[in-house]
Amino acid sequence: MKIKVCGLMRPDDVRLSCELGAWACGLIFAPDSPRRLRLDRALELRAEVFPGTLSVGVFKGNEREDILKTIAACRLDAIQLYAAAAAELAGYPVPVLWAAQEFPQDMPRGMLGVVVEPERAEGDRIRGKRPDAQAQAAAWAKAAELKKRGSFVVLAGGLDSDNVAAAVSSAGPDAVDISSGVESKPGEKDAQKLRRFFASLRT
Repeated sequence: MKIKVCGLMRPDDVRLSCELGAWACGLIFAPDSPRRLRLDRALELRAEVFPGTLSVGVFKGNEREDILKTIAACRLDAIQLYAAAAAELAGYPVPVLWAAQEFPQDMPRGMLGVVVEPERAEGDRIRGKRPDAQAQAAAWAKAAELKKRGSFVVLAGGLDSDNVAAAVSSAGPDAVDISSGVESKPGEKDAQKLRRFFASLRT
């Protein structure tokens, strides 16, 4: 199972994620996120990402010009873009993970994949508040349907070492995305929680 560790803000957390075998490291540039990185800090973290691990920039509400500049400056391998419409995904020099609540029957070509999260209030998402069980079950079902349609699916939102095995069994995603579920506080990963999360998908 591929694992993307997102919301990284400390070099030690990047290194540990890579040592544990992370598929991707997520660096957040969304203006409203408590895990938002300044460019100088992002460059420091990007330098710690192991060869073979993807560096993914996460954007929501950013201007296209700023996204393009960040891709170039940080040598990002891919971006995760919160976008309402498929037309917003075009014109980037790296593959795009599309994060949205609704996806069309005919997916645009050239994407890396889709990110499926439970529906929740924007403030709750920013704070990392867990989605309720009904929203989580709906997201898992949506991920399973998208997977059946042939999409590369990344399941995110409300995951931790206690529920990720059940999530993977139910949704069958290609990858999972973890952030607040392995933190001691926003942007600070807890090494023990991170290790448990990886271990929970290897048993």
